[in-house]
Parts: sequence; structure tokens; C-alpha cells
Amino acid sequence: MDRQFFATRHLAEADRVATWEAHHAHALVGLGCALPRSGAFDAAVRSARVGPYDLAHVVATPHAVERTPRHIRSHESPGCVLYLSRRGRSELRSRTGEIAHGPGAVVLCEGDEPFERRFREGVDELVIRVSPTATADLVPPGSAPAATLVTDGDAPVAALLTRSLRRHVEAGLSRPDDATVADDLTERLRLLLTPGASTSAEGLRTIVLDHVDEHLHETDLTTETVAERLRVTERTVRRLFAPTGTSLADEIRHRRLTRAHRLLRGSGTIADVARRSGFASQAHFSRAFRSEYGCRPSDVRTLPPL
Repeated sequence: MDRQFFATRHLAEADRVATWEAHHAHALVGLGCALPRSGAFDAAVRSARVGPYDLAHVVATPHAVERTPRHIRSHESPGCVLYLSRRGRSELRSRTGEIAHGPGAVVLCEGDEPFERRFREGVDELVIRVSPTATADLVPPGSAPAATLVTDGDAPVAALLTRSLRRHVEAGLSRPDDATVADDLTERLRLLLTPGASTSAEGLRTIVLDHVDEHLHETDLTTETVAERLRVTERTVRRLFAPTGTSLADEIRHRRLTRAHRLLRGSGTIADVARRSGFASQAHFSRAFRSEYGCRPSDVRTLPPL
């Protein structure tokens, strides 16, 4: 599926719900939509296919949705669906109970199980439909109920992974042909969903580097500060990176310079690029850049556009 955009605003009010239901069934999963007693329904969906994932950004006015046995029988198994809430509170009801959640939460629903969701304040969320094959790899049978709150966004590591997952979903919606996005999505989903994955050495390295990428603009980002924020010891961090033949300090430097090189192709000043990449001064940035790339930052500005 190529990138698609769907909106109800140009449709007659009487046609909006049925047309939205048909689009949602094609882009994600089949659902029925119910409206409150007053107020017109308006919705917009931006969607794309990235590897084994159907991604979407859904924004809509207050409504409720229901996945019924009829929807389940009418379509092939969709695997599982994850909802990443950006705005507003919502309620989820399934055979395993009721869950209320708000911004920052991640909810997982099994596609072969009925469920209901209610959005009293409207909805603004990212959606990931995971193919059946990928679901089997990520969620061992019996390890998750029909519908579950993966995280409410309060635990620091889970919140970090949720923000990282959200960035990769947004990247997939913008660049669905980027081959790295599917791998990035798989790794973050694995860390959130697969038991034990986030505590393995590989998982912890990913968590550390996600934290680095999120705070790369901070000049005081060091092995010590990363370890303190993630509540691990510096020794643990050093041991995590020893098998890679590098250190976290080297990774931070490399990622700062990679970001700077990319930003130099934009319109900001060199001083602004240095600041956004976490260098304490333009002079320090220029020395590090020349050492890494063999040229001055200003030389990159003279290269032809990509």
C-alpha cells in the first residue's frame, strides 16, 4: 500500500461514517463506528505500508468503534494492532476487562478478538497493524491477553521506547520506502512486547542509544549522565558496548557529527548546527568535524544539493 490520505471533511455528513469504515477496513482493520447524539463526525487518516506493518495517524472527533465477530469473519487475520495515544483520553473494553488510558500510552489489541474503544474527547493517535507472521515473532502465544495496556507512559524506559517507536512510525509515514524504518520498528516493538528483550545486552544497547539520540543536543551528554538517567552503572554501560569495539563516548561523538553533517545541508547557521548537535562551541565543532570528515563545516555548504 502506497502512502494514502483520507479525510471526511469533503463528504456529505450522511456518508462520512460508512466511507470512513470502508477506508479503515482497507488501511488497518474492520471496525464499526458509532457517534454521540450530537455533533458531526470528522476524521482524517494518513497511512502507509512499511514492511510487515501498516501504519497510520488517525485524528477524529468524538466517537466510538467496535470490532465485532462479523468484522473478524469478514477479513483475514490482521495479526495485532497497537495504538499509541497522542492526545485525549479513551477507554478500551474487551473480554479481559476495561482499560482507560491517555497520552503516552500504548495499547495492544489482538485482531482476532472483539473489542470496543470510546473516544469522548476525540482521538489523535498513531496506529501500527502488525502482520500475523510478525505478530507471532513479537508476541509469543499466550503472553498477552486479547487487549492489554503495554505501557501507560510512566515508567522511564517504557516511556523512552514509546517515544522512539512514535518517531519511527512518523518516519515510516513520511518515508515508507526507507528500508531501515521497518527494522527500526521491529526492534522497538520487540523491546516493548517480547518478554526479556529489553533486559538483554542488545536491548539495553538500543535503549541507551535511543536515549542518546533523544538528548543529542545536550552538551553535558556523557556516559556518566546516560548511566545516571537510565539508573544503571557506568560499568554496565561500558560492558554493553565492549563487544561492539567502540565506547558510548565514541558513539555520542559519531552521532553528533552525523547529525551535524545532515543539518549543514539545511539553512541554519554553522553556530546553530553546532548547538543543535550538542557541541559546546563552534570552534570545538569545527575541530571535531575536520578530524572526522577532512574538511570544514563551511565546505559542506558548497556541495550540490542532495
